[in-house]
Amino acid sequence: MQRFDQLQADNAVAAAKKVLDEKEAERLRLIDKAAADAAVDAARKAILARLDAEEAAAAAPAQAAPAQDVVMAEAPPAPPPAVPAAGGV
Repeated sequence: MQRFDQLQADNAVAAAKKVLDEKEAERLRLIDKAAADAAVDAARKAILARLDAEEAAAAAPAQAAPAQDVVMAEAPPAPPPAVPAAGGV
């Protein structure tokens, strides 16, 4: 009878250990998933930031060009070339 009780106790310990191992494995899977999700989110944010920077860089020359044209249009005309005086040297 004592041997049977010991066997039952061993089986109960093994079952409890299995449940704990399964719970620990699930916890580790959740941690891994959270880490993977965070990595994907960080990569997504980095890609979006890069695209925003590229768009801003592409827009900057396009915005600067019209301003340069306006400055060129408002520049005073060049002075006329000097004409030698009549009567010569």
